[in-house]
Amino acid sequence: MTTDKKRAIEFRGVTFRLPGGRALLSGLSLEVYQGETLILLGRSGCGKTTTLKLINRLLDPTEGEVLVEETPTTGWDPIRLRRRIGYVIQEIGLFPHWKRRRGPQARRLGERKDQGPHGRAPGNGRLGAGEIRRPPPA
Repeated sequence: MTTDKKRAIEFRGVTFRLPGGRALLSGLSLEVYQGETLILLGRSGCGKTTTLKLINRLLDPTEGEVLVEETPTTGWDPIRLRRRIGYVIQEIGLFPHWKRRRGPQARRLGERKDQGPHGRAPGNGRLGAGEIRRPPPA
């Protein structure tokens, strides 16, 4: 992208590996310019949260570098860096009061047809993998 705006965030060939050697990110390169909005969208386990943690230096890359305002994150004081960054992580229970239309009835965001109103599967009261239990309404 060619622009007069400054790069706010840049990933240059970033790889992040767990101590055992398993790569969670491999060779990520991207640029986000001032005023742009970046949305990380993908399946569970694809590296969205790892990418965010690399930007705010909760993690450091094992290869490559992450730059914020053209300075490598490893050159920033972590507290100062985190105070300059804002992002939103959306969980299915983040805004439980919002509703969406699906067919003739409205349901809470994240509520599936095969679940009751508190995230429980009908009949057994247990949650499936990756499901969140909401407290009962007051």
